[in-house]
Amino acid sequence: MAAVAGVPLGVSDERLAERFALIRTLVAKDRPVEDPEPSLVGEHLFVGSRHHAGNVEQLKKLNISAVLNCAPTGIRNLSLEEFESANISYHVTNVRRDDATYPLLHDRQGQRSHHLVQALEVYERARATGGRAMFFCVAGQNRSATLAVAVLLLAQHPLNSILTACSERRPFILENQGFQQQLIELEAMIAKDSDSSDESMSSQSVIDEVELRPMKRLRSAFCCTCRSESCRECQAIAEPPTLSCA
Repeated sequence: MAAVAGVPLGVSDERLAERFALIRTLVAKDRPVEDPEPSLVGEHLFVGSRHHAGNVEQLKKLNISAVLNCAPTGIRNLSLEEFESANISYHVTNVRRDDATYPLLHDRQGQRSHHLVQALEVYERARATGGRAMFFCVAGQNRSATLAVAVLLLAQHPLNSILTACSERRPFILENQGFQQQLIELEAMIAKDSDSSDESMSSQSVIDEVELRPMKRLRSAFCCTCRSESCRECQAIAEPPTLSCA
């Protein structure tokens, strides 16, 4: 499958086609007639629709402590007072469009969008406090689901395992092929950053080892009296000026 959101960032055509096939195999299915409750798509994270967002009692039963509105506007008849009384924090990221070219996760230079930055903050805060987050949009299908998969990727969960879980609980997500491509690109960028970090740590280890070698040499210095590098009399490491073989 060809790129649909411009030239893919850091992904070969072969890899892009492979990941598109994975997504289309596991999710992007037909939307069901009924969608009674939000879906747990990953650790501490649900994806739902505007109807789920309006059911505060259901959110409380699911231990959802934060919701992120990923729709382009507010939800009519949504009572923010109910959220407040239920200790559920309400956030809005205002994803204005859901067409294939909209930079939901990052722009064409790889700069993360404010949508993704905010989604990650909401998710991490909920998880850190022992709660759960729900991302929702109109149908809980493209905008909110894409951001949910993205934050799980950033939390070091493999794309395959994320999509497998989604295939069992909410298989009709990620219909938008442009958003699919951005997830594939994000996966590649995360892998690249991880490789760079590993190389940096490896290089630093070599530097540390080299820097330690002179110190080891100094600790086996000549005996301060006989000037022998290995003093047979004291059988100890010479550390001038206190050590003498006399």
